[in-house]
Amino acid sequence: MKITSSILAGVFAATAGAFGKFGFQSFYWGEFLYYEELSLKIACIIIMLVLNSLMIKFFMQSLKDLGASKATVINFTCNYMSSAVFGYLVYSEYLSLTWGLGALLMIIGVYIISKDN
Repeated sequence: MKITSSILAGVFAATAGAFGKFGFQSFYWGEFLYYEELSLKIACIIIMLVLNSLMIKFFMQSLKDLGASKATVINFTCNYMSSAVFGYLVYSEYLSLTWGLGALLMIIGVYIISKDN
């Protein structure tokens, strides 16, 4: 399926954002856990960089397979949806009915543009 690389690019981008937020967020676990906290932050930043590299790899592949407009729309939609899922699950962010309606319209739009003629 041609859109798989674009979907993966969007998911990797959202996941990289989540790890970046953890890596650059300030915690205070006490003086005794300073090195553990620093190690965790460095690991999150490295994972973020790896995921961003994978995102770029798959996005470039999707540009080649689908063209710029389809690849960009599918990538953006998957990134947006994945970010919302991470926000809801990890940070308990509120997702309104309006957000859900907008997300549904985005998914319908991706379905329409991804259909081959």
